[in-house]
Amino acid sequence: MTDKISSRVCTHIFEGTAAMLFLMVAIWPTVSSASTESMADPLAIYGERHEFSVLRDGIPVGKHLISFQQTGEAVHVDSFFNVEVKFLGISLYRFDYQSEAIWKEGKLQTIDVKIDDDGTSMEIKGKRQPDKFIINGEAREIAHGADIYPTNHWNSGIVGQSQILNTLTGKVNNVAITKTGEETVAVRGGTVRASRYVYDGELKIISWYDRRGRWVKMEFKAKDNSDMVYFCETCPVEIGSRE
Repeated sequence: MTDKISSRVCTHIFEGTAAMLFLMVAIWPTVSSASTESMADPLAIYGERHEFSVLRDGIPVGKHLISFQQTGEAVHVDSFFNVEVKFLGISLYRFDYQSEAIWKEGKLQTIDVKIDDDGTSMEIKGKRQPDKFIINGEAREIAHGADIYPTNHWNSGIVGQSQILNTLTGKVNNVAITKTGEETVAVRGGTVRASRYVYDGELKIISWYDRRGRWVKMEFKAKDNSDMVYFCETCPVEIGSRE
């Protein structure tokens, strides 16, 4: 293989993966009892962990794991995302993401995000104040007062928000999200019924939540037009697989 071919392959895969990472974000238009329940007690919805495989054109390239721990009145939520793109067994690109957040009474109190983008490091810190939310030392104007939801996806209490904190950039993004119906979604071991939400505005993705407000799937197009899909590994099934 020539250096030129290798260079083209690396560029093609990198652009698609970079676009995928930029688009990782989150949610909704009308509050339901399920969203309220998940916001108040995520362990009742998810248990201690929730996991996805990340697929690019049907090929596994990474994992997304969320863990929950109750500490007094607070809930600690850790999100981990890792992806590695290889060609002929050689690692061409790696991205590692870690988010540590504390929620209390359904409100985000603090968040600390660490990113390693193929050797380039970045950190995003956020903290709730009585009348504002501080992101990397700067006060941000947020719709609906001091409530803000980060793009970690699990919390369906983000229903009704038109602004969300992009935890890859540290910016507050404007979004419009439309519920387009209920569908059958494949998960590990079977299927579940879930509502489909289409995001528009500064973020464009499609995401699915089941009837309890549990995040069960996400998909979007990368810059190179490849299909990126989050496939749930730990979702309770409604109809089991016959395999």
